Amino acid sequence: GVFAALRAAEAGLKVALVEMSGGFGGTATQGLVPVWHSLYSTDGREQVIGGLTESVEQELLRRGEARMDRPDNPAVGMHLNVAGLQLLLDELVGKSPRITPFLHTRLAAAECDRPGHVSAAIVADKSGLRRLRGKFFIDATGDADLCRYAGLGTWKLPKAEMQAHTTCAILSGADGIRRKHPGFGFNEITKPKYGAKLEHVFGWEAPVVGAPGLTFLAYTRVSSCDPSLPDDLTRAELEGRAQLRRIVDAVNRAFPLPDGKGLALVSVAPHAGLRESCHIEGLYRLTTEDL
Repeated sequence: GVFAALRAAEAGLKVALVEMSGGFGGTATQGLVPVWHSLYSTDGREQVIGGLTESVEQELLRRGEARMDRPDNPAVGMHLNVAGLQLLLDELVGKSPRITPFLHTRLAAAECDRPGHVSAAIVADKSGLRRLRGKFFIDATGDADLCRYAGLGTWKLPKAEMQAHTTCAILSGADGIRRKHPGFGFNEITKPKYGAKLEHVFGWEAPVVGAPGLTFLAYTRVSSCDPSLPDDLTRAELEGRAQLRRIVDAVNRAFPLPDGKGLALVSVAPHAGLRESCHIEGLYRLTTEDL
């Protein structure tokens, strides 16, 4: 959303940037996810992504708020400090006089002046409802909300086939536990014998750039959940945090420290990390054969 707004402003357009939370950055900042994937092809030989993504990465590196991994790592291109990213995105938006940001503002409906043509977005904020008219609209909701509300083409998989969602967190104490218990690993805690009551066996962790001793954790999984349905989204938030509680408690039971200072929650993502919900039915759908 931010990158689209910046490019539109550069092209001379007046832009309204609508953000449902209190800050920009989506899954990275609101979901606490500290990894951006590689800018290179999967064999690591050719850089295939540049533009604003690359310039933001370079600025975070210059500030010491990111750490670059190997270009030939197809999964992890860079670890970043998500708080640093959020402040940088604020700065980029603030430098453009053509962009008017609307924080804590949620899309409520869409108006069309003819079938398939959006003429206004109805948004809700502290003042109530307001109408934002425009010539062009970019749906960066992640859930195809604007397209759905406008009656445009969307599609989604059955809930049971959607990718699972993850509530991420930052924790302290993992390094001390590893020193005391060499056999400790978060993957161990997914095993039934530790009592975390998880129904999955996969997760990942990462360092927090600029904060030695803290660990980012993505070990919760909420399945059979469609985030474009409000009841499902509520369940995902509550279940993800409940899994975090069980993981921390299970670690401290199974791998205690003498001083009692074991694993502790430092920060829980204010928004669950959502991997899939509703998709936009574009003018053309790229296929495996195309690739």
